[in-house]
Amino acid sequence: MAIKKGPMFVALTWCGRAVTKNRMHTPANGRIIKTAEYRKFLADLAMSWRGRRPPVPLRPYVAEVTVCVGKLTDPQNLVDPILDALELAKIVEKDRYLARLTLDVRPAHGRGVADQIEVLVYQPEKAT
Repeated sequence: MAIKKGPMFVALTWCGRAVTKNRMHTPANGRIIKTAEYRKFLADLAMSWRGRRPPVPLRPYVAEVTVCVGKLTDPQNLVDPILDALELAKIVEKDRYLARLTLDVRPAHGRGVADQIEVLVYQPEKAT
């Protein structure tokens, strides 16, 4: 079943060193906290995307994610950080309102090349 794009959509891109959910948490004083590396990655994504946010956070929404990362990075592990950054940038209201997610993986790049993330976020067209 194809979901049609509604009137509000946002196209986002980012290049840099991606941090997967595998490096998301660390133990500290008997608690589990988010790592500084993960918090910086989320902040970088959110800052670069914040200027593109819609007037009202999208709810429900569809996310089409395209990634090009190194050979050793599992692209599936980038989904949670990307959804967290969309929420932090106030592009979506909450990640629980995700209606559909597609992940497209481009061929892996070599060492020394920046990771690339492209996200198309939109509200699905209402069924009539």
